[in-house]
Amino acid sequence: MAITPLIWGLNESIPIDIDVEDQNTGLGLTGQAGFISLTIQRLADGLYWSGSEWSATLTILSTAEVDPVNQPGRYLYTLPASANATANRYEAHVKIYNPPIITSEGYELHVSMDLNLNVYDVVGADT
Repeated sequence: MAITPLIWGLNESIPIDIDVEDQNTGLGLTGQAGFISLTIQRLADGLYWSGSEWSATLTILSTAEVDPVNQPGRYLYTLPASANATANRYEAHVKIYNPPIITSEGYELHVSMDLNLNVYDVVGADT
């Protein structure tokens, strides 16, 4: 199944929303930021976002829980506008390690619109 990229313009921040839910209840799980592994790769050259620059080294990025009371289970990382200076395509990969302790039999992880991968296109005049 082909993934339809989400589109952003040049020099725009790209918010990457991650929702962690109990698959039996659908309720968001709080306190999971330390278990989330997020990487962002620029497809043109295979480099990874380090949090401050593009690098050949795979870097795990830290996510922040948005609001555990009003938006439980929602985590966010924002790729800054400075990372999107040229038209490009990015892949965001996310995994959850040491799954949260919950009373049901499983959990679900949703990244924006797809289960474990999302593609972001940054378009500009040169595309």
